[in-house]
Amino acid sequence: MENQLKKLINKLEISEKKVTELQNDILKLREENEELRDANDSLEQYTRRNSVRIFGIKEGESEDIYREVLDPFKNQMEVPITKDHIDRCHRVGRFKVGAKPRPVIVKFVSYGFHSMVFNSKRKLKGSGIIVCEDLTKIRVDILNNAVEQFGGIQSQQFIVPSGVPRGSNLGPLLFLLIINDLPSYIKGCECLIFANDVKTYKEVANVEDCHTLQHNRVRNLGVNLRSDLRWDDHVEKIVNTSLKSLAFLMRSIQDLKSVMAIQLLYNSLVRSKLEFASAIWNSGQIIH
Repeated sequence: MENQLKKLINKLEISEKKVTELQNDILKLREENEELRDANDSLEQYTRRNSVRIFGIKEGESEDIYREVLDPFKNQMEVPITKDHIDRCHRVGRFKVGAKPRPVIVKFVSYGFHSMVFNSKRKLKGSGIIVCEDLTKIRVDILNNAVEQFGGIQSQQFIVPSGVPRGSNLGPLLFLLIINDLPSYIKGCECLIFANDVKTYKEVANVEDCHTLQHNRVRNLGVNLRSDLRWDDHVEKIVNTSLKSLAFLMRSIQDLKSVMAIQLLYNSLVRSKLEFASAIWNSGQIIH
């Protein structure tokens, strides 16, 4: 009886081992299937890179689909697209009387014509015609789920006392509003602006012009300049900044054992700040 029980336990352990192996194989096959599905989806989407899907074009039983598509291209979007620039053009699905117009897929002969149309789609605002990317079914489902889940959500309003919020649509506009008034506040000198790089200049005809031009400290490409050509302010700033970075690094690597990793982090976060443009400021005085 005891031997039979041992045999049953042994068979059960063998069966459990096989089940575990089969479960691992199934999991591996699922992962491989997902990878193949994603790769296939990427390839399919790539074949659609020259195509757009257009919604809202009026539909009739006997229509010239090329003429219906080219009309908004020419009259509303004002893009020089002709029939020769279109490889294929057709509606999606079966025609149903009284139903909404079926979307139209337009495949252009090159990606350049696709970009020309897609970049001008805002001109169709208010016309009822919408130009979209021709997405695969997987990507359409993801987009629809995202719209269903987040479509009605808006971010909360907040006050921006200074600076520009990164990654926002209003960021570039706020930056222009802030920076464009700068020349009107600079007295006695001319000013050139390129993005956030500002240069002041003035024709120096006498000592007074020299004092006017060099009255304030200037930050140029990360280096703080003074009218007396001393680097005390710059050195003080980079030392303070580097000490803050070093303190943050020391708190973050308490459990890190790799010397190479610590050295890499130090060189990246601390030493890079200390040695930035050192050929300019470090050669000025022996004390630095």
